[in-house]
Amino acid sequence: MRRRACQFPKGRCGGPEGGGLWSGALRGHMANYDVNAALDELKEDAVLPHPVRLRDLILRARLDPEAALEINREFQSYLTRFGELQKVATTILEKLALSQPKSA
Repeated sequence: MRRRACQFPKGRCGGPEGGGLWSGALRGHMANYDVNAALDELKEDAVLPHPVRLRDLILRARLDPEAALEINREFQSYLTRFGELQKVATTILEKLALSQPKSA
């Protein structure tokens, strides 16, 4: 699996080497938004883009009104499901945080 170099402090790109999809955002200037990199990460690492970043990608695309409306509907569905999954993940992680680790 190919990984891109992380440019966020302390590897905040999602792994030890990180991915460069959103590089630059924490250094005080706009991140490099790349739809193809987002697709690569989704296929390679099953990493879902944060809804804010996905919205920014949508806003930067030149779309005809019909396509924009359809994508907006799909984005609303994505936003709902993303929030639901965050709640599920939070519940799981809170339970795991209370458990004792297994002995090595």
